[in-house]
Amino acid sequence: MSSGPDGSYMFLGNLAGIPGITAPAGYDAHGLPIGVQIQGPHWSEHTLLRVAAAVGQPQRRPAVYYDVLS
Repeated sequence: MSSGPDGSYMFLGNLAGIPGITAPAGYDAHGLPIGVQIQGPHWSEHTLLRVAAAVGQPQRRPAVYYDVLS
């Protein structure tokens, strides 16, 4: 199985009509963000949103952090 141009497998779910969501999952040792993709069965959007909210809870900021929006 190959991934899409951005390295994700989400496009397979899009082709099949399977709901999916991505959520932040923290930072690696170099301070780069890590995300997680979650897919579920048809008509499970409510469950996916609850799982993404639990996984995407605020994480600690990396050692080097630039707040570019403020």
